[in-house]
Amino acid sequence: MGSGDLEVDYNNAAYVLTLTVNLLNSGGVPGLNPTVAIRLAPTTNEYWDWATNTFKTSGWTTQFEPMTDLGTGRYQAVLNVAAMGFTPLSGLPQTLIAEYNIPNPGHQGISTDEITVSELRPATTRTRQYATNRMETVAPGTMTLFQDDAVTPLTTQTLTDAGNGPIVNAPGAPQKRGAAT
Repeated sequence: MGSGDLEVDYNNAAYVLTLTVNLLNSGGVPGLNPTVAIRLAPTTNEYWDWATNTFKTSGWTTQFEPMTDLGTGRYQAVLNVAAMGFTPLSGLPQTLIAEYNIPNPGHQGISTDEITVSELRPATTRTRQYATNRMETVAPGTMTLFQDDAVTPLTTQTLTDAGNGPIVNAPGAPQKRGAAT
C-alpha cells in the first residue's frame, strides 16, 4: 500500500477517506477489517477521537475507526473535518495524517495519507473532483462524474469531438475510472 496527498475544505462535514487493497495479479481484496486513525500533524502524538470529536494524546474512546467494506477491495470511512474546529482565524492550512491499518492475518499492512485542511473554493473542489473522482460512461456518448462518495452522480456531460460531433464509445474502450486512492 502506498501513501497519498489529499486536500479538504475545513467546512467539510463528510469527507470520505478511501482505502483500496489489491493483490498483485489478483485484484481487489474484500472482507478485510481495516481501520483509520487521524493524527494531528506528522510530528505530534495527538489523535482524533472519533467518539468525542477531540484530539487527544491518550484516553481515546475510538482512536481507530473501522472502515466500511464496499466490496472489490474498497473501504471507506467518513471524517467530519468541520468538527475539528479549524478556521482561517485559527490558522490554515493544517496537516493531518490518516493512518490506515489492516490487521488481518495474511493481509497485514499499513498506509498513510497526508491531508491538507485549507479553505477550498468551490471551483477548486470541482477541479479536484474532475481529476480524482469516479467517472464512467453511464450511457453511450456521455460521461458521468460522481460525488466524493463515488455513488452519487455530480454531473453528466455529452462527449463530443473537436467538430462538436457525437462520440460513441468503441467496444473494449476504457469506460470507467475509480476514485483516486
